Amino acid sequence: MFKKSLILGMCFSVLLGCQSLDKAAPVEGGDSPQKVAFLADIHFHNVYGKLHDNQYLGLSTQTPDGEKHALIRSMGAQLKSTRLFNETYFVLLAALDDLVKRDVKLVALPGDFSDDGQPLHLRGLASILKRYKEEHGMRFFAIPGNHDPVRPFTTASGKKDFLGDNGQEVAIYSLDDKRCAQGQTDGLVCSNDLQKWGYKEIVATLADFGFYPNSQDKYFETPFTQANQKQFIFEERYFKWCETNNPTKCIAMPDTSYLVEPIDGLWLLAIDANVYQPKDDEHLTQKGEDFKGSSGAGYNALLQYKPELLNWITDVVQRAKKQNKQLVAFSHFPMTDFYDAAQPEMETLFGKGKQQMARMPLLSTAKVLANTGLQVHVAGHMHINDTGSVVGEHNTLFNIQAPSLAAYRPGYKLLTLSDDFVDVETVVLDEVPRFDELFGHYKDEHSHLRRYSPSKLWNDKILEVGNYGEFTDHHLQELIRLRYLPREWPDDLVTYVSEHTFTGLFETIALECDSFNVDTAVSHANTLLQGKTSELFNDFYRLRNADSIAQVSGARQVFYIWFHRALNQCSFKQDDLNYKLSLMLEIMAKFSNAQPSDTIRLHLETGEIKELN
Repeated sequence: MFKKSLILGMCFSVLLGCQSLDKAAPVEGGDSPQKVAFLADIHFHNVYGKLHDNQYLGLSTQTPDGEKHALIRSMGAQLKSTRLFNETYFVLLAALDDLVKRDVKLVALPGDFSDDGQPLHLRGLASILKRYKEEHGMRFFAIPGNHDPVRPFTTASGKKDFLGDNGQEVAIYSLDDKRCAQGQTDGLVCSNDLQKWGYKEIVATLADFGFYPNSQDKYFETPFTQANQKQFIFEERYFKWCETNNPTKCIAMPDTSYLVEPIDGLWLLAIDANVYQPKDDEHLTQKGEDFKGSSGAGYNALLQYKPELLNWITDVVQRAKKQNKQLVAFSHFPMTDFYDAAQPEMETLFGKGKQQMARMPLLSTAKVLANTGLQVHVAGHMHINDTGSVVGEHNTLFNIQAPSLAAYRPGYKLLTLSDDFVDVETVVLDEVPRFDELFGHYKDEHSHLRRYSPSKLWNDKILEVGNYGEFTDHHLQELIRLRYLPREWPDDLVTYVSEHTFTGLFETIALECDSFNVDTAVSHANTLLQGKTSELFNDFYRLRNADSIAQVSGARQVFYIWFHRALNQCSFKQDDLNYKLSLMLEIMAKFSNAQPSDTIRLHLETGEIKELN
């Protein structure tokens, strides 16, 4: 197998001899024409939607179809969030148009297809999916993520940071929110279109997109209903949760898992891995606010709270083999490690549970999932591009992490299915028509902040980008500056790196380590990184988020590996800043030497992952 690590090893011998890692060639068909696209973490925001119960329209905006009113969040809000809000409208259209060109008819949505389960956004999403279904014959299969029902039952909600006239922020909250209960005031808009819907309302709105059987289906079932039953009642699809000390007092907890055969021979297994643990399991209610969110639960919690799903998955796998069906599973949450075995170093540097490591499936959990016999699973949730695998008793379980459309680096996964292998192509969406349609409003916001709130100013260089890919990279850089560094990193390491030039940084290292070659380090750092120490942090997150499709040249990755090896020749105490810097570089090296995740072939019999070049 031709590994990325071999490429890096070859480049390392000459340090600057390779300027970029080899790019994989596009997948060329396969034994079967069956293709399925996976669009994860869209976080769709219906920017041109209308409130049904309030006359507030938002901002007047020029579009290719004439003047429209936009309900958008502020740029300041976007730059502190792990996802973009407004531009998801345009990138979803771009992704669907790209699939039309590729003649792909089957599209899976592995969760977080909405912003936060609001009626405003779900209506808009349903309208777009319906249009592509009617005009292009596309079929959509959704499964919820933790942002779709934020809680299992509808809750009051809203956002304080919609963008209003002259760059000021406007708050929009649901009628049952305490703010609106006190009476509408200037700067406050009240509308139930900003509620966070629960399962029942979301499934009703998106019933035609996988949640209920369709006349086109060859087969459809859920864990709760008769095989291939044609009519379903939502209330039949639930697990019974009972109070710990009172097993007679229970509530119905919704679950939307399903198995569908959209075309002959292909089974799509949609797993609802959301787990909403009750805040007080002694007094269960059907009030959304009485439950914790599902964000950090995932499959670790599913094993405890929804073990019935494991039996069902195992049964589906066995039946698929007997009936010679190609089986691909998808859900919102990852089934394997997604940090390329760097978790020990990350916990040492950042602390246990930091850097979203609380979302990591335990190895024991991954083994249990592999032992169901499942082989191919596509996940979202993490907003990263990655390939993971775990060996079970009789098979290898591959976990494909699909990148988000709403974050760096934007794209989707396209699977081409054959009997013995699955080809996985990562389609990057750097070019998105109309991605800058709202930039005029952001300029008004920036001007307003400069005049009235200079401490909240963000870097307006983001408005000078040439395409959507650059936009997401600038979003990531501001997110690092405004959120990640202050919240996730050791303060002393951030100060140490940020307040030094590379020359100063290397000279400080040399004071403690005679073997460290300052001249070599300075030469390469200034050549490859333009002397900007901030690029160390930027590249850390580019590699973490995008893996094989990160826009970090092979030469830069080789330099980081050289830098790490040079520091490893030194003897630093564990509380020393240079030791922390070495840990950071070791993590980056593991990201660089990960399993390939761009365009790959999964060999189902051998468990091999081959990069297609």
